Amino acid sequence: MADATQAALLRLYRGVGQRELMSDDPRGRAIVDRKLLTTVDSLARSLVPAPNGPLNTAPPRRIAVAMALAVFSQPHLASTFQDPDDPSPIVPEPLVASNEVLEQALGLSTWELDDLREEVDRRAGSMLKQTTLVHWLQSRYDNPARLFQMLFPGAAQVQDPQLFRRGAHLYAVVEQPAISTTALYLPWITGDQERVLAPLDSFRGRYVDSGLKRALCRGIGASEAEIVDLLERTVTLLPREGVDRMLTHDQWRRRGFATVTTVGQPYPKLSWLSREVDAADVRWQDWLRVDASPVALHEPVPSFDAIAQQRVHHVLEALYTDLLARLFANPGTERDPDEIELYDLGRHVHTVLEPMLRWVRAKGSVTWIARSTGTSPEHAATLLTEVGRRWQARADHWSAPDPDSFDHSVLAKWVSTLAVFDGVMRSLLEAPPDERWNHRSLLFLFAGHYIAECPMERSLMAHGMDPTIPGLAIGRWFWPTWQRLLDAMEQEATTTNAEFTIPDGLF
Repeated sequence: MADATQAALLRLYRGVGQRELMSDDPRGRAIVDRKLLTTVDSLARSLVPAPNGPLNTAPPRRIAVAMALAVFSQPHLASTFQDPDDPSPIVPEPLVASNEVLEQALGLSTWELDDLREEVDRRAGSMLKQTTLVHWLQSRYDNPARLFQMLFPGAAQVQDPQLFRRGAHLYAVVEQPAISTTALYLPWITGDQERVLAPLDSFRGRYVDSGLKRALCRGIGASEAEIVDLLERTVTLLPREGVDRMLTHDQWRRRGFATVTTVGQPYPKLSWLSREVDAADVRWQDWLRVDASPVALHEPVPSFDAIAQQRVHHVLEALYTDLLARLFANPGTERDPDEIELYDLGRHVHTVLEPMLRWVRAKGSVTWIARSTGTSPEHAATLLTEVGRRWQARADHWSAPDPDSFDHSVLAKWVSTLAVFDGVMRSLLEAPPDERWNHRSLLFLFAGHYIAECPMERSLMAHGMDPTIPGLAIGRWFWPTWQRLLDAMEQEATTTNAEFTIPDGLF
């Protein structure tokens, strides 16, 4: 990594920490924000990889699958997901390619392409069911307060709630202070802990009034499990202050991109990251030797890494989704100060690892371990104290490395993976479109599908930048694959099929 990039990473790491200390100084924080946004932009653009040259063969399979899914998704965005409240076309002119063209350009077989098309159609069908569900709720209940109580049974103290529809989504708006727009995609960002309801983590389909769920099952013809899933894709809660900004940021979901890519749906998809955990979640049998007498520890740090790695994987997925939503909602605009929160990865990592640390410190965990292993509570407490000490040190190593060693930390790598994705998406959106077709909507779909299909946890702990991470893969492969696809379409349009050629002299 170049010295300039390392210096920018360190400035960003130090600056984000200083920013948190200036919460009571709005003017000073605004100055810091401007400097940090400049640092973020220069860092992101410095990491953009050079695209591959023209492709003489089909691209890698994961790239080919993401491109095929993106192509099959476009017609649905053009016709299926039109929002009557916002008639502007999502995709002015969808790209439609035959199986023969996709086979030639992407190297996928016909049966694979058919399976991918059917999967996209199935996802699009869920969006139509969402629309039916919202229409049913609005036509059945004309009293917003009554419907709010049925959707949020535990929120009776909320005064004067509002419910309004945007496309296939139903927004509950309550009187609460404004929150960061990142809370729409990062559910562990709750802001003020004294607020009445937290965003994203305040609605659960299984807690909805049972009578309403039964009526929905009959009304739209779905099982209760499907109704719960549809409700969690449809309903969310927003604060009245700053609601317009939140609605703009939620266009990724409203316009159907989240539905067809599965990135960003349902609303509470990742809220489990900040919830309390139990013994099964911390995989206690991996780090306790119950066959020993007395019970002894067995390498608790690797077990911690295995659990934490999966959690960080989901954190990065949420950060990628938030960036996609920002670029889709506000193309070509200046960076929003809320974007700085995305780069505060140390805080995000700390937040999603804290439930594991709370479990080993809890008194109930001592009792549980003692009963499960047949050891004394005193010995169980000693074991968990040592586990907590080692896990805390490992969590600090991951989320709060010393600035002097930050360049070589895993946190610096994660910040870099986010920055390269940020820079690649912006550079591709700013690139002059091919005169044959505009690539903007296809790029968003391609990126979303690639993120959904990419096993990012494989590269989280590796040294260096893995070429399969979304930023590097999209930066190197999207444009050459896009050009190869357009060339194949152009070739098909200018090729005469011999089966339909009339021989000379036949008539």
